[in-house]
Amino acid sequence: MALEEDRGMEFLAQVEAGLESSLDGFTPDQEADSHLYWEAEGSNGWFNSFDFSDYDFKVIETDDDWVVIEAWTDITVGAEGEFSLSVYDFIDKDYVFLGGLTVTTETEFQSEILLTVSGDLNGDVNELKIEEIEIVDPIKSVYFGTLEPDYSEYE
Repeated sequence: MALEEDRGMEFLAQVEAGLESSLDGFTPDQEADSHLYWEAEGSNGWFNSFDFSDYDFKVIETDDDWVVIEAWTDITVGAEGEFSLSVYDFIDKDYVFLGGLTVTTETEFQSEILLTVSGDLNGDVNELKIEEIEIVDPIKSVYFGTLEPDYSEYE
């Protein structure tokens, strides 16, 4: 198969562009750990890369002008999350703000994608045109690790 032999570079570039367009600016739920109280202050994410999990594509639907193909992918995304950190003051019975921080991370998820493709399916894979890409199970949350105050600004 052309994709397994690295001969489908134009086709792969179209898939990459479609995934980038779909994932650019996504806003995942923020997950993290900390010994402090933390609040999520906002996040954004972006597409980094993808690989097909295998090349066993499945035809889902066909028409005279196009075909919908199901493929499994491993997608890597980057994300940036902003957090505020607080500690509970047992004397005043309220939370004391300790500062904020921004954390950047990279994570991978697996999902089916549906590719709507037009062109001669018996011809060169690079001659196919991807009309639409749907990520069936997009990433919804990102784990940002263990949150700690950034003491380096005080050194």
